[in-house]
Amino acid sequence: MLSGHYPNIISSKMRTLLKPSYRRCIAINETKLKEVKKTIVVYVWSAVDIDSKELLALERLWTKL
Repeated sequence: MLSGHYPNIISSKMRTLLKPSYRRCIAINETKLKEVKKTIVVYVWSAVDIDSKELLALERLWTKL
């Protein structure tokens, strides 16, 4: 079961200020998660620097069906 509070915890802990710098390539991944009752859909996306494997961003968006 996906808790509505869990994505908030992940997102709030990952918000850091990064210094702007040149990046050769960035990979963006989006994942769609559904709650067991299928009334809430959570989209989680992340941006990762390909060369350094550094997590640049992590965000979640949710919507009710």
